[in-house]
Amino acid sequence: MVDPLLLLAPLAVAALGFAFEVIGQRHDASRFPAPGKRVRVANTHLHVRTRGEGSPVIVLEAGAGGWSTHWDPLIGPLSELSKVIAYDRAGLGWSAGGEAPRSADCAARELSELLRQVSPESTKVILVAHAEGARIARSFAIRYPHKTEGLVFVDGYHESLEPSLQREGIPSPCVSTTMLAGLMWAGRLGLLRLLRYPPLAPGLEETPLGHANLQTIAALSRSPRVLAGMHAEQKASGESDEKLAAHPTDQQTPCRTLVAGASLPAAGLPEGFPLGEFNSIWAQSSAKLSAGFSGGPESADVLEDADHLLPLRHPQAVVACVRDLLERGTES
Repeated sequence: MVDPLLLLAPLAVAALGFAFEVIGQRHDASRFPAPGKRVRVANTHLHVRTRGEGSPVIVLEAGAGGWSTHWDPLIGPLSELSKVIAYDRAGLGWSAGGEAPRSADCAARELSELLRQVSPESTKVILVAHAEGARIARSFAIRYPHKTEGLVFVDGYHESLEPSLQREGIPSPCVSTTMLAGLMWAGRLGLLRLLRYPPLAPGLEETPLGHANLQTIAALSRSPRVLAGMHAEQKASGESDEKLAAHPTDQQTPCRTLVAGASLPAAGLPEGFPLGEFNSIWAQSSAKLSAGFSGGPESADVLEDADHLLPLRHPQAVVACVRDLLERGTES
């Protein structure tokens, strides 16, 4: 006969882990307070930071699993050009979770409402989007062309990437929804906090983010709430890609595209991974983001030595693109 205590032991361990995580989250909330304000949008609250004055407003759209903190070194330089809005999508950073599915179109609608509340004086925006944030920027431009003054894609994701990798037999670097779900539950049981997981992305410590921002990113990235936000976005990514692929655009919207020639770094990759082939396919795919937008030169600018942390390693290139779009606007 099995001892009843043995059956109860896993439940007791799980309860202890859950309590450990709850206490840890309260500690994190005091150590890493939200630097901006939370605004009620639809059925959620979005965290937003604003700086500077002027129009059109520069909106910073982070990549998968990223939020306003990841843009911190760029907020100051860009605010010298015009008003800057850096925000956290639902479930990420300091924002509460949002309605499902977390598609790019849903995020675009929430962004529009957020802008209406925090920047009612300006209806025009320039969207600066990194990585998977390009999905939201494109969805916003399609849904609100009258509000979109310009687009800057920074090593952005395009839906042609995955099919291109599959044709060449190259594995995708994207984290699966299964893994994210596993991490989310491990986080709820306190395991990620106990193991101090997840580590920072390769190379992030060599960027100008600074020690305080790196600590914040590490802490929030292991939060079950943030992991749930990442999972929800990844789960809806296929729907977002299908909708974007089925909606070819032909808009008179000025666009600049920056592409990293070495987007995926070698650190942490398995032996034999076809790194050169992957980076070549990524660059070709990312360069397609300009298609469908016009109003100026649309050839992508490839920074051969840049990796996926392009906005942090080459902030001057991003600022130059935004300045170019602002100058075009004043000339028209």
